Amino acid sequence: MIPAIRPRTATVQGLGGVQAGRLRAALAWAHQRASRTGTFPPNLLADRLQVPVDEAATLLNNLALLGVAERYRAPSDAWVYACGPLLAAAPPADPAARPQEEILPRELWAAITIAQAETGLASGETIAELLDGARRVDRVDVTLRLAVLAVRGLLLLGPDRGAAHRQWQATARGTYWSRDLLARGLTDHEVWTVLGANPLNVDAEVDLLTAARRLGVSGERLDGWVGRHTRAGRFTRVGPGLRLTGFGREAINAVRESPGQ
Repeated sequence: MIPAIRPRTATVQGLGGVQAGRLRAALAWAHQRASRTGTFPPNLLADRLQVPVDEAATLLNNLALLGVAERYRAPSDAWVYACGPLLAAAPPADPAARPQEEILPRELWAAITIAQAETGLASGETIAELLDGARRVDRVDVTLRLAVLAVRGLLLLGPDRGAAHRQWQATARGTYWSRDLLARGLTDHEVWTVLGANPLNVDAEVDLLTAARRLGVSGERLDGWVGRHTRAGRFTRVGPGLRLTGFGREAINAVRESPGQ
């Protein structure tokens, strides 16, 4: 008996599992595919990324509110979209930019939490500045990551003061989610990734205050982690300061070679 051949079905994932670089490339692809009409429906982006159509539509609506995309009514009364100049071009390979893969969820949410601490609202630029290290983060990629968090119901856009002045606000769900994330124990991968955001100068002291801020933890919590790795030979005490040893630099290089774990 010849077994029946079943057609392969595509696996649909959520936008939360799509990296910023892949999302940006898909938006540029959709824009190019729509060059004849100038607009594209959300299902074109959804099919490209294999994500639900409603998530693609919500993302595009938020990007339109931010002014990096545009939204129009088609003759069928459905919404169609066009990418603005920042999204229409394929993302540049900029070696001077800090890779998004280095910016783990803990660091992103720590930046969001600090940025909105005073008013409950935070601009994308303020969040990006907190993520800058020795290399600046790409502002468009940060915008896309924040827009994806909005699709997931963790962020929303604040009052309309014009697209250039729209700010982000954590939802109740986002607040609880981020508190839980930042309260979790530190992983070696998270800390080495954050410490590696700046050049590994052999003679420079490790900036633990900045690292704690990036990780969204108190200095005391980071001190406990540092103490364990000092005893393991990855740091050395020099007066009141702390420096990386060769073993510590090897640990940072290891996470750079395997980002996003």
